[in-house]
Amino acid sequence: MGGTAGIKWLLALHYEDIKTAGEGYQVCRDLVFGLDVDASAYRIQRNTVPHVIVIGDGELLSTVREMFERACAHGEVVELPKDIANILFERPSTVGKIPGAFWERRSQ
Repeated sequence: MGGTAGIKWLLALHYEDIKTAGEGYQVCRDLVFGLDVDASAYRIQRNTVPHVIVIGDGELLSTVREMFERACAHGEVVELPKDIANILFERPSTVGKIPGAFWERRSQ
């Protein structure tokens, strides 16, 4: 898919329990590694609520978005606060932990 300069995308979902979030995260992680997409998958727990977040650079094709949404079918799409989204967008190896949040990350 390659990186289209300046275009970034984020898909965030919250879950009722950490187990279901972990299952969604694992499928998203596998999609990140299996597709030609510059993206990262995260599983974080914010305010005791489990989340799966997939972010990427370049245009997010609708077919790829649908794959991620199917992988996270048991989650509910949410908007993240801008400060957390910004931290995630600075994600290469330099990204630090979000204060007060547990997270797990896989990137290509």
